[in-house]
Amino acid sequence: MKLSDEKIVANYSKVCYTYFRIIAPIKEFVNVEREIARYKYEYHFIRGKEIIFRYDNADDPKARGLITYPHHKHHGSMMLKLHGPTLKEVLLEIADIAA
Repeated sequence: MKLSDEKIVANYSKVCYTYFRIIAPIKEFVNVEREIARYKYEYHFIRGKEIIFRYDNADDPKARGLITYPHHKHHGSMMLKLHGPTLKEVLLEIADIAA
């Protein structure tokens, strides 16, 4: 039985969100039919009630001037130009901060 792309995305997102919501709510929408293509992502690292950082590729008007637009990182009140990290890179960054 082959799952549709929509079911894969929904299941993957649900599993990631359920597993990581305590430390890092994660949204990642990928297509794995022909190649791995990540269309949309949001990686948040929250400690208590404080957002430590957030990576995303949202259509944020404040990020439009960045050379890496739409990819960017929110860190405190700053918006930084960065290429979109992989989930592994984000989890390693969280581990470094949390250690």
